[in-house]
Amino acid sequence: MAFVWHSFGILSEVTKDNSYVYIKNSDGRYLKMSIGRYKESALNIYDKALTLKGQNVEVRTSQNTSNWSTQEWFSEINAL
Repeated sequence: MAFVWHSFGILSEVTKDNSYVYIKNSDGRYLKMSIGRYKESALNIYDKALTLKGQNVEVRTSQNTSNWSTQEWFSEINAL
């Protein structure tokens, strides 16, 4: 399995709609995760991200099924 981890900075916003979970950092950068494709995991990540607001975080982007852009997609989030 291939994953790319990188620092995302201070997590300032966590939102979701019917299609995606979105995270935003204090620099105004957004990343998203598909709810349609990874519903259970995405909703768990959403709940986890809510608890990390205001903290310095790192994000993971999966490279398992395609060369997903680390500037657009994420699949996990952790506090640094």
